[in-house]
Amino acid sequence: MNAKREKSSVVEPRRRGRPRLSEASDTRGLLKLAATTCFATVGYEATSVAVIAKTAGVAPTAVYHHFGTKEALWEAVFLDALDAAYRNFEQMLLSRPTFGDALNYFLAAPGHVSVTPVATRELLIRCASDMRVIPALEKYRVHRRRSQDRVFSQLVDFGYETGEISKDRDRQNTLELVRMVIMGNLWESYTHPDEQEVRTHAMREFVPELLTILKSPTRASTAPGDRIAG
Repeated sequence: MNAKREKSSVVEPRRRGRPRLSEASDTRGLLKLAATTCFATVGYEATSVAVIAKTAGVAPTAVYHHFGTKEALWEAVFLDALDAAYRNFEQMLLSRPTFGDALNYFLAAPGHVSVTPVATRELLIRCASDMRVIPALEKYRVHRRRSQDRVFSQLVDFGYETGEISKDRDRQNTLELVRMVIMGNLWESYTHPDEQEVRTHAMREFVPELLTILKSPTRASTAPGDRIAG
């Protein structure tokens, strides 16, 4: 009887082989958190697999096991951050009662569309820079473009539905104008936060003028033969 009890109390050593699902998931999560911090702080080129692994508290081989390459890990954290940011962006802009209110709500105070945690926001800013200067990462710019197209297309279509954008206006041109204004203001708010008060004042004056322009039909261009001489 005692021998039976002693046998049942013995803890069997862990078997070697593939990690359990929960452990593998935890390791993958740790690597993504560490990579987000590293890539956001010093960028893609200055971040090594060894540094990411050390930050995560795991062996470098774990990076290759879970992601294959440093670029694949960068892609994973970039897409996660992009998806979170634009889902928040979409919710904030499209929950407003009118197209004009959405522009006012965001342009006058872009902090409404916050990207948290800070590391995620810094990662997106750093990724935008890296994609412009690192040839291997340039192909990922299409993901950002698609996210923007999804959100701004819905916003512009909303403006057409409410009559705040003249149906005479070209949709693609209007989409590009809205994209340029919103993303330009967002970028400036992140990279030059000390100038936000000046931008806010300027945007409060600019938005009503922009809405007036968008509501007005596009002026027909003058044909060369119709131009007045002199």
